[in-house]
Amino acid sequence: MCASIGEDQPHPYYILRLGNVGQCLKFIQLRGVSYLLVGGLKGELWLVSTATKRPLWTNITHGSGAILYVDEITEGTAITYGKDQFLCVWSITEERGELIQSIKQEQYTFCNFTTLLLSEGCCLACMPTSEYSNIRVLKIHSKYTSSSEETILKSVGKAKECTALKVVDRNTDIIVLAAYLEDSLIVWSLTSRTVLFFLENLLSDKICTMDFDETRMMGVIGGTEGSLGVFRIKKREGEDVLLHDVIDYNLNSTVSFVRVRRDRKLVTCGTSSGIVYAISWKTMKPLVQLKYHEESVYQMDYSVEGSDNIIAVCSKDKRISLWKLY
Repeated sequence: MCASIGEDQPHPYYILRLGNVGQCLKFIQLRGVSYLLVGGLKGELWLVSTATKRPLWTNITHGSGAILYVDEITEGTAITYGKDQFLCVWSITEERGELIQSIKQEQYTFCNFTTLLLSEGCCLACMPTSEYSNIRVLKIHSKYTSSSEETILKSVGKAKECTALKVVDRNTDIIVLAAYLEDSLIVWSLTSRTVLFFLENLLSDKICTMDFDETRMMGVIGGTEGSLGVFRIKKREGEDVLLHDVIDYNLNSTVSFVRVRRDRKLVTCGTSSGIVYAISWKTMKPLVQLKYHEESVYQMDYSVEGSDNIIAVCSKDKRISLWKLY
């Protein structure tokens, strides 16, 4: 018997309407103050104050095409990727966003990207190649130069279309995780450029999205038919093993985006119906539904720890809802 989804229905405490709200957003901090960085459908990059709920500035970027991805590299530095195929690095202040460098890619993709800060001014950015199966890892050396190095990680088996990526620093090694539409998962060692794990038939569904908790070494995946699954990298007799389980309830619509909260207490699952499901990350038991959006959820992000556990939800209905959760 399937577990029932929590029925309590809180309400958003604020709705942002910025016009051409796009598919991506990210909470950042500048000098201890929280802001929301939002990418628009026509190349707009907004910095929004979470205190006043007003944009401090807007830049038109990426050739007026949609911004598909935004992330914070380090305080005051952000990275965006657009439909114009450029990966851009920005200097962010309360007064303006200044383009530092841009790197042309082979073609745009809707895959959930991933970045990892290695040291001050140096980060990794991972994305699929033009074939969508292999993974390109860019090492961007400095925010003040246009230099970068490239590594290609080759897929195996029937994995053809990458839908979500995560790069994780395990101290002894950097690993890259890729989820594929064909219901498969590949984990590489970036150091040795070898496949550590390859799993198929994780959900008996097509995988749309993934997130990974590097502290617990545990990930979550969501499928086109509403399936959810978890996987773990664990030590067994001194060797790493990859274990996976399918969760015994269904969200009844495509799981478009998943995000583990920074404090690792919740995982939220956005769906094509517009409903967001909040689930305990420890027990994987459903807690509450966030019902506001009328169309598919594009992306979600949590505020930084210690700032009221705000979650921002970005939807195809061109609105951003702000909620406070536990």
